[in-house]
Amino acid sequence: QIHGMGRLLSKGGVAGNANFDAFAAAWPGFDSDTALKAYAEDMFYDYVADANHAAGAGTDLSVLPANFFTDNSPDDVATFAYEAAMGLGLAACDYVKAGGTFDANFDPAAYFTKITELDYSSITGNPVFDAQGNRDPASANFILENYQCTGATPSTCSGSDIGKWTSAG
Repeated sequence: QIHGMGRLLSKGGVAGNANFDAFAAAWPGFDSDTALKAYAEDMFYDYVADANHAAGAGTDLSVLPANFFTDNSPDDVATFAYEAAMGLGLAACDYVKAGGTFDANFDPAAYFTKITELDYSSITGNPVFDAQGNRDPASANFILENYQCTGATPSTCSGSDIGKWTSAG
């Protein structure tokens, strides 16, 4: 019988990070930004649910529900996507400031170097990248959760989250 389990998760944003807190506070307001929602929907592939989908056959899944941002918190996908866009944009600015161009003379190695040299604070912390472009785990947020289980197998393990540790403290 299983008496407990733990899991280690990477976490995009952690409450207490002023940048993440501002992003999370603005998130529900995106529902009223019709241009933003139209842009997001244009990025989706047209996808209509099949008979096995929970939304029901024929449902257009490329359209965001009216209260999508209000009803869904900014999860790790949103925070990491935001972080990636910010990092690439900041590196592009640094690349151009150093004389680089985004034309026929574009130097991918020089641009990549600017990515690995980034030093900024954002919604997922202060990202640091190694020479291969991988994020240094020490600059990321992690959560270790400890559960006390009431079920007998991993698939039936339900219980309460009895403890958390985050790399943010």
